[in-house]
Amino acid sequence: MNLQIIEPQKYYFEALNAFVPGLVHFIEAADIEKNVDIIMNTMPTQTREHTYSIELYDYMVDWLREHKASQFRA
Repeated sequence: MNLQIIEPQKYYFEALNAFVPGLVHFIEAADIEKNVDIIMNTMPTQTREHTYSIELYDYMVDWLREHKASQFRA
């Protein structure tokens, strides 16, 4: 069942990035040490303006209304 949400989830995260560029980072699963290094270097060190953004929330609610998960299945 989890494998069925991978494609819809990818589009969801891309939509988040369209509204707030750099909000989501896609990381190729290489090895644990490399992944940890990438994560540590890309995580924000402080709360960002969009963290509690009602505009971001509204954008995603509207996006989810218009884009059903079933349309992204492979």
